[in-house]
Amino acid sequence: MLHPYIQGISTKQLGARGEDAAVKYLIRRGYCILERNWRCRRGEIDIIAQHGDCLVFIEVKLRRGAYEGLAAVDGAKRYRLSRVALEFVGRLRGPVPCVRFDIVAVDKRTLVCTHVENAFDCAFNY
Repeated sequence: MLHPYIQGISTKQLGARGEDAAVKYLIRRGYCILERNWRCRRGEIDIIAQHGDCLVFIEVKLRRGAYEGLAAVDGAKRYRLSRVALEFVGRLRGPVPCVRFDIVAVDKRTLVCTHVENAFDCAFNY
């Protein structure tokens, strides 16, 4: 059964609602959302947040099940996310903060979020 919030909408709208669900989930857990859909010449990061003293780059995956979403962040995707994150960090003034990569998998039927903190390491040294 589809969540009533997502019945009869386009794929793009569904993706935006999945990200909205992830943002609400993260805020409830004490994350401060700094950016959404941050873009540069290297690509895009869905959510950039502050959690404690750590800068967190978050990839949101909307799938039928949580594990499908987590599996969708393969080596190539981690590499691209790392490049974009390095560009963002390079634009910061001052010392480089603690950096972490998380994944939030959102079930597209229920909008339930599964969050994996520190899901992978940066593909580069910074």
